[in-house]
Amino acid sequence: MTEDCSLDASFLVSCNRTSSSSHVLFLPQTNISVLNISLNGELQISWPVASDCYAERGKLLSQTIQDLSITSFQLSSNRNMFTVLGCDTLGLVVGTDSDGRNYTTGCVSLCNRLQDIETNGSCSGTGCYETSIPRGLSGFSYGSSSVYNHTSVIDFNPCGHAFLVERGAYNFSSTDLFKFEKTTFP
Repeated sequence: MTEDCSLDASFLVSCNRTSSSSHVLFLPQTNISVLNISLNGELQISWPVASDCYAERGKLLSQTIQDLSITSFQLSSNRNMFTVLGCDTLGLVVGTDSDGRNYTTGCVSLCNRLQDIETNGSCSGTGCYETSIPRGLSGFSYGSSSVYNHTSVIDFNPCGHAFLVERGAYNFSSTDLFKFEKTTFP
């Protein structure tokens, strides 16, 4: 697209070739990939996963916090959920809406034994928890942290994860507690 063809510069998308020779659309001046543009004015993008991982005795190995700024667009509170995955995981979303109001929301997922985990597919609090996000967010950060540094669950859950995901797009599996393969979500 060219500037003559879009509403303004924030609506320009760039097309980049990936290593697999396919083409991917990106929002301007970001690394946010565009998955779909609908005729009803919705843009589906790929969200990165935030995580925190621990070693024996609660030593923090790594932690990522994700910052997304999509100031020309608003995050759909109807179509997206904030999801926390882990047995000792606290997830937070901190953001600003289009009127400049600050928001913070989050959830906690706790469990002590693998046997206590919810049924696969269910994300209702034990091992996995989902919550709605505030309406009108455009710039926000989210991340995961631990209450007890995963010390009592390290043998089956060394990492916690937090991500924004389209409602219904994530299907919880208890195997995700030990090895979570996803790095992005629609």
